[in-house]
Amino acid sequence: PQRYSSQCPSLYGFLPQTFCGAEVARCAGTDKGDGDPIDVCVLTERPIHHANFVVRAIPVGGFCLVDRDEADDKLVAVLE
Repeated sequence: PQRYSSQCPSLYGFLPQTFCGAEVARCAGTDKGDGDPIDVCVLTERPIHHANFVVRAIPVGGFCLVDRDEADDKLVAVLE
């Protein structure tokens, strides 16, 4: 098991300049989003030794989730 969500094979972060609002929340069956950027988990086999960087990724799927009655969608991607 991974000790932290940002360790390989999954980089966990967000998509800059996105917003989980009411339009996105309908997917999860609620009427409001969490107001945060959309989360993304990027799968990779490459070793990552630090954080605070931007990567180019290709989305391959996603999940409509609800956290505390607010939509909290997640995307799954692979490194470009």
